[in-house]
Amino acid sequence: MEVWRCWVLVVSFVVLVQTLGIKCCVRQEREALLNIKTYFQTKYNDSMVNELLSSWVTNPKSDCCTWNRVKCHLLSGRVSKLSLQALNVIRSTYDEYPFPKGDLADVSIDFSMFQNFKELTSLNLSQGGFQSLENTTGSCHF
Repeated sequence: MEVWRCWVLVVSFVVLVQTLGIKCCVRQEREALLNIKTYFQTKYNDSMVNELLSSWVTNPKSDCCTWNRVKCHLLSGRVSKLSLQALNVIRSTYDEYPFPKGDLADVSIDFSMFQNFKELTSLNLSQGGFQSLENTTGSCHF
């Protein structure tokens, strides 16, 4: 009889998790996202990155699964899709958002920034104008 109760408890928990999903992101992935934001702020146009990634905040109570350009897996809470499209477009003061008119920055992107995302299935780097790819860790984790 005790085994039956455990079985019912496990099945109930699985149904509950599948129904409600997990509503938060993994701490390491949240920190990795903030590091990516800092990387783009340093390499590219600070004000545009701040505008496009304004929801990416350091407040520990902020759920990165609700941030712009981030999608998480419903059950695991891990980042599954990430869009970093057109973050390095340099704009003049008379250019209008969201139509990129400026030149693209001549920079590379370091793929080691994405190694903490264990369930990342979609990474959008289009319109990035990256001139090269780097991997500072020396190994690929994808």
